[in-house]
Amino acid sequence: MLAKATNSATTTAHAATARPALPTLPAIVLLALMPLAQTGCERSPQGKDAPPSTAAAAPDTGEIPRWPPTPAAPARTIVVTSPVLLDAVRHIAFTRLPSLRVELLGDSPANEVLLAADLIIALDESLEPRPVPVPADAPARIARIAPPDATRLITASSNPAPGVHLDPSLWAELLPAIHAALVSIDGGTPEAKAPYDAGLERYRDRVSTLGSYAKKVLGTIPSDPALIVSDEPSLEYLTRGAMIEFVALPARDRPVVRPELAALAGRLAERRVPAIFAASDHPWAAALAEMCRSLGHEVRLVPLGFVRTLGPEGTPEAAYAGAIDSMVRTIVAELQGSVPVRRFTSTHPMPPVPSAGESDRAGPAAGR
Repeated sequence: MLAKATNSATTTAHAATARPALPTLPAIVLLALMPLAQTGCERSPQGKDAPPSTAAAAPDTGEIPRWPPTPAAPARTIVVTSPVLLDAVRHIAFTRLPSLRVELLGDSPANEVLLAADLIIALDESLEPRPVPVPADAPARIARIAPPDATRLITASSNPAPGVHLDPSLWAELLPAIHAALVSIDGGTPEAKAPYDAGLERYRDRVSTLGSYAKKVLGTIPSDPALIVSDEPSLEYLTRGAMIEFVALPARDRPVVRPELAALAGRLAERRVPAIFAASDHPWAAALAEMCRSLGHEVRLVPLGFVRTLGPEGTPEAAYAGAIDSMVRTIVAELQGSVPVRRFTSTHPMPPVPSAGESDRAGPAAGR
């Protein structure tokens, strides 16, 4: 064993003192040219020469992407004409928002926003709760969103009433048209379309669930059918299909005709309806409350928010689902129905709805 170790050490010493062989001239030239060849071309995954890359490497943040990277596209600006459309675009294009700038026309100077727009998405003017005029000569393409089946809309003076979004089932039918407009801005290729498909499927499913939830909660209002009186005609969209009789008050500028109110006041008093949904300064609502009082029945005048717009940013009502939920909870609480403790949101499962007559009446703000 000792001899073997000595021979090994002697061999190692000779190897260490051996003079290395000098490279030949062709080898020196080849070594000098290799860095230039590497910077002149890169090898593609298929093994073919590719032009040099000029894109900076993306920083490694350690985060798992929510969706496989979408095809690179230049930043685009989309202008929408209502908060409800803004909410829909944000949900359908949720994976593309880093490369999409979405602006609400009413939030900024119109000319500046329109000049920067690549696409303008607007509801058909007959359906817009708060019409925003879009110049016909706007430089961007205008995508007008119209209902696929106008026969299902409430009509007034032979025109569809604004506020179609108050019926989630009808609003869900408009979402594919919004999706198509968004796909077109990215070229319409299958690769560009895939993220929008996922956003549409998820948002449409949530809106449909919201419609089922709203009708179920409204169905807890006592009396069959329940009676809802409001100064907002489009509120009928929300109450359809829920065994509710809806009565819209005439417009403010129409002179009050007291005989027209007598029969309605009698019905409110007979059925002990505790509230009507109207502003206190609405002349017809004030006259109706006074007439009910003369019959020995008190009714509250409750203004209903979020019929024509959504809530401010940072509140639950800033989202479409939150605004609908807030209106439903207010109506049901005022008419002595059963209000779910937990709010409806865009991401969580449907809240459990108490049965009619249960004491779970936490009020419209419960669950915030």
